[in-house]
Amino acid sequence: MTLLVRLLGAVVALGFVLLAVGLIADERRASSATEDAAVVALVPRDDRPTAEGPAYERAAKLEAAPGAISVVRDPLGGEDKVFRFTVEEGDVYPVTPTEDPRAQALLPSTIDPGEEFWLRMSVMVPGDFPSLPGWMTLAQVYGPPYAGSSPWQLNIRGDELMWQRNGTYDYDIPWQMRLPKRRWVEVLMHQRFAADGWVEMWIDGERVTFFDAGSYDPSGEAPTQRLAMATVDASNGEGPNHAKIMQYREAGMLDSATVFFGALKVGATREAVE
Repeated sequence: MTLLVRLLGAVVALGFVLLAVGLIADERRASSATEDAAVVALVPRDDRPTAEGPAYERAAKLEAAPGAISVVRDPLGGEDKVFRFTVEEGDVYPVTPTEDPRAQALLPSTIDPGEEFWLRMSVMVPGDFPSLPGWMTLAQVYGPPYAGSSPWQLNIRGDELMWQRNGTYDYDIPWQMRLPKRRWVEVLMHQRFAADGWVEMWIDGERVTFFDAGSYDPSGEAPTQRLAMATVDASNGEGPNHAKIMQYREAGMLDSATVFFGALKVGATREAVE
């Protein structure tokens, strides 16, 4: 079953802006499963797609200043359309949720404790993207009670792209790489969403070894391709969570910055998000 939904209009309420986006929900039969594996995806579209077969609608939510999130042609010349997140220094509360500049696109809260799920996304920064003296967050999985930093974030700091954990692990950095510019970075994650959870990750199709020498902030942990950790903690452990892409950054670094994203997909199987 395939679902393609576009959120129409732009609604301003309490300073939050809901922009027109496409939302896909697709269900595929896994070969070894007895139930359909669902996938929800946030996709950049400027026309209303047609859903074939039984369909239901779910709302995606964008929180941003007017015009901060737009749908554009791939700036590298690809055929697909992409999201452009251009965030100004003044894109802060009450226009957006926080006192640090932010624009974010949230999928529905469909991730329940105890579940395994797959997440796929892509991100690209322009060639003139500066070295950042502070942090910029690009993606996370989060939910109530929204108490501080989520268990993990995909971040930029300095000239590095990094996967960082929250205060439960002293904000350590199990993986990082030199930030590529003017090329798309493909991110795939497999996660067990639980207090005794774990995370696996692939970057551009290559499986990540967390705490591999030369690609992390040393913490003494042994290298592993399946990182055991609390993916549910006090920050997000009071209900279903959502995945989101975002440009959320430390205030005072930049007057304006642009980051591009492709589709964000969350599903029950790897095949569902590919």
